[in-house]
Amino acid sequence: MLLDNRIGVWDVAHSAQRNRSLDTAIKEEVPNDVEGFIEKHKHLKIIAFNGAKSEKLYDKYFSRRSGIKYLSLPSSSPANARYNVESLCETWRHGFSGDGGS
Repeated sequence: MLLDNRIGVWDVAHSAQRNRSLDTAIKEEVPNDVEGFIEKHKHLKIIAFNGAKSEKLYDKYFSRRSGIKYLSLPSSSPANARYNVESLCETWRHGFSGDGGS
């Protein structure tokens, strides 16, 4: 389904240390080659962050580029108790339809 809709999923971090399952516990991260990925995929239009930690890591290691829309979306982690599945899907839907993000 993702490929049919031209959606790719990739972590900002290639590897990291984490003692607990919370994103806030991520330490000693090593970034993926996001710059290389962007260069290889010239038609990339949107980068969406699955939670604040992924956005923070992206901004720590990479610069935002003009011509790419960046979306800040709530984490799909079960630890994100503010959202049930339905409200999470609705929030993501609005983000991709142009009603949210940065």
